[in-house]
Amino acid sequence: MLLADAIDRIRGSVVQITYTITGLPHERLTDLNARGAVYSIPLGTGFVISDKGYVVTAKHVIAATADLRSAVPEGDHIVGVGFAHPNAEGPAAARSRVFRVIRYDVVGFDSRNDLALLQLRTNPFELQAGQLQGREVGVVGLQLGVASLRVDRPRDGTPIAISGYPLGEPALVSTAGTIASGWSVDLRDTLVSDGKWGYAQVDVADRYLADVQTNGGNSADRHTTSAIRP
Repeated sequence: MLLADAIDRIRGSVVQITYTITGLPHERLTDLNARGAVYSIPLGTGFVISDKGYVVTAKHVIAATADLRSAVPEGDHIVGVGFAHPNAEGPAAARSRVFRVIRYDVVGFDSRNDLALLQLRTNPFELQAGQLQGREVGVVGLQLGVASLRVDRPRDGTPIAISGYPLGEPALVSTAGTIASGWSVDLRDTLVSDGKWGYAQVDVADRYLADVQTNGGNSADRHTTSAIRP
């Protein structure tokens, strides 16, 4: 598969985690260098893993929401998953993506791998299928997709690409490279729960090393940014 075809195939499954604050006075919006009537910033990238409305992103992306709430306590805070409408060209159309933001609940964490599992409060797959009579505005026309998981070990030198939303960039950005090693491991000492105090055993987990550039905001950085094997 060509890289361009692989990117188009996964495009709908890559989402942007966004933080928006509404109801702020004009003076406060000016202080925050906001564009328009709301203060909205991207926090990172995630990807859809199920058409039941589940998304994976980095745990540190979700943790950043607490800092924002403390820094700007006023207004209505909306933390959500941004699904992109198709790119468009022409004087009457935006040249980069417009997002439909859907709120979520955090339903799980994996601290070791810096992962967070999110469940969307509104499932866009069901809405587009007409199961709710299309009552939700801004869902029709979204590019939706689900990331597929390959459990086989990649070969060293396998071409890959990383797609995500760098901070401040509304368009999907992809960089390409190769698998540098499919045999790297993450070693940690883990205390044995039923053993004597201080007794540990080695916990071994697979990880892959990639020779590829990543952009800040492509979070989940090396952990959850959508990696493509053409």
